[in-house]
Formats: sequence, structure tokens, C-alpha cells
Amino acid sequence: MSSSSLIYNSRRYNFDLPKKLQALITKFNEKITDDITDEGGEELQTRSEGGIGRSYIKFCDTDLSRLDDSLTSTIIPTIQSCPTFEPDNATCKLIVEFNNVGGFIPDTSGYNHHAKGFGVGRIRWGIRYGYGPLSLESVFDGRTNYASIGDHHHLDFLSMNFSIMFRFSPYDLTTAAVHSQAIIAKRDKNNVAWYCFEVGADGSATFNIVLSTVQKYSISAPAGTITSTDYTAVTPTTPRFDVVITYEYLTQTLKMYINNVAFTSMATTIPTTALIPDYDSHDLMIGRWTALMGKPVTLPQQEGIDDPFRLFSKLYFGTFQQLKYFQDKALTSTEVSNHYTNKVTISAVPFGEVAIPNGAMIPT
Repeated sequence: MSSSSLIYNSRRYNFDLPKKLQALITKFNEKITDDITDEGGEELQTRSEGGIGRSYIKFCDTDLSRLDDSLTSTIIPTIQSCPTFEPDNATCKLIVEFNNVGGFIPDTSGYNHHAKGFGVGRIRWGIRYGYGPLSLESVFDGRTNYASIGDHHHLDFLSMNFSIMFRFSPYDLTTAAVHSQAIIAKRDKNNVAWYCFEVGADGSATFNIVLSTVQKYSISAPAGTITSTDYTAVTPTTPRFDVVITYEYLTQTLKMYINNVAFTSMATTIPTTALIPDYDSHDLMIGRWTALMGKPVTLPQQEGIDDPFRLFSKLYFGTFQQLKYFQDKALTSTEVSNHYTNKVTISAVPFGEVAIPNGAMIPT
């Protein structure tokens, strides 16, 4: 039996090996992690401002992000330990956890649409994915940080159904006083079509999409839907906002879900204040919607704004986690609810009964 087969079957049948390896990982990280107050660090430091960085030992690096037919057969009706999965391999084209520091952030969908981080990458503890370890999430500082995913036909959104989902939590909404903060944005290669999800200073949220010169749709959540939590006050139990956008091409139906609440009142015009992506490439942008702006020569006098630079950076200020893109699939309300419940998959899996990405396992 090969080493990968041994590991695979250990996960499949819930052997003791995964538990022992996870304990080893924990001990290893304890040994090489500096005290949180030590800014100097060491070469193997994995702690980074409020969270643990990427583990240097992982349970399994092989491509086990999908389930094959043998694991869903009637012979083994219940798998208590298995890789993270989405049930429709053909449509889930992107799964990026944003749980890594540095420029490379892996896509675990199997389609290799890896993300690239810009600026000084930081991560911290995120929400709990189950009864086991906490998740991790990226920190965007509103000054220099953003990320992108290279353009590819798997991410096209014209003339087809699609769904986008992600999780975020802003640190400060007052930075949207000049313009809204864009969480995700993309331009199509035809330079006409685009979409952007933005959050206003009043806590409103809007998704705008232009598919052609005549097909323009907008859907919004009212003021107060999104709330901010200061960077120093964020904990794993602080509310995050799970957003799902679905579009059905044949019926031209756009829906937006925020924390499993559906918003379905769609407009066929775009607000005049909409953030229209105008960066140079056609990549999928996270935390950026246009070319960066430096500090203006004359800053506006705005009472209560301690850091006016963030007002003009046009970058998102907060945390971001788990971006997924489904092409040719508009998620149903049941699938959206499933994902909101278990935080990992659109399948009907209870909270805590599916493994989290990058090999760490959740006990059932």
C-alpha cells in the first residue's frame, strides 16, 4: 500500500493515525511559535498578530479535496472523516480559504485557480468550523493589502448561471465615507461586463452586475445589515457575514443572501454611485476595485476620521475568508442554508461533521 493510500484510508475509516498526527502538529507548533508579544520572531515563527500562521507540518498534501464514488456508496453510508468536498465537481471552480500568508494562496477546488496576495499578508484566528480547531482568515489593512485570482474561462459569468460565496467582517465602516468598500470585483474580457459587491458606511450592502449594455442588475441589503468590529475586538465568536450571490441566466434572476437571509428585490438599473471596476487586468479582485490612489495633496477635513489615507486607498479594511465560485450553477436556498449551517459545504452535513481544508480534521 502506498503512503498516500495509507493516509487516505486512515481518514476514510477514522483510524487513530490522523489523531496522532494532529497531536504531533500541535506539539510542533507549540515548540516553534514565539510568544505573541515577541515582535522579533524566529525563522520558524508561525504566529502573526492575533493568530497562528500556516502550519509547517500538514496531515496530507495529496489532492484529496474531492470524494469519489466509492466513498458515497451504500456500503459505507456514513464517512466520519473525509476531505472537504463540494458535491458537484463540474461546477465548483474555485475554493480559496484565504488561510495562508505570503503571495501564494492555494485553490483547493482542483482547478488550480490560486490566489495571489499583495502587500504585507497577515492572518488571524477565524470562526470555528466544527468542534475541533479554529479556522484562519486573511487580514486586509485598507492601505496596501488586496488579493487577486487570475482571469480564466472557469470564472466567466456571461450567458450562464453562477454563484459566488465568501465570508468577511469589516473593521471600520467609516472608511467608506468617501466611497463604499469593495469586497470582490471582476471585469470581463469584453470590457463591458463586470460585477462588484460593495459595503457602504451605513452598513448597507449592494451587488451590482452589468452583463451587456442593456442587461444591468442590482440588489441591495438595507443600512445596518453589515456591522463593523474593531481589529482589537475581533474574536472567533465575533459575527462574520456569509454572503452568497446567485444568478439564473434563463430567468434573469439575481439573489443575494447574507447570513442565510435572502434579498430578492432586484433592480434593472445600476446606482449612479456604483463602484465600477476599472483596474488594468480582468482578474477577480478581492478588496480592490480600481487603481490604487495615493494620499491626496489636500486632505478633506472630516471630523472623527483619524486616518484619512484609508478614505482614498480604495481598499477593503477587514477580514476575508473562503471564496467559492460555482459556474453553471445557481445555488438553491437549501444549499445556501446547508453551507451557512456547517460553514464548509453546500451538502446537507451537520456542523462539525466534515473535515476542514488543509488536512486538519474535525471529530464527530
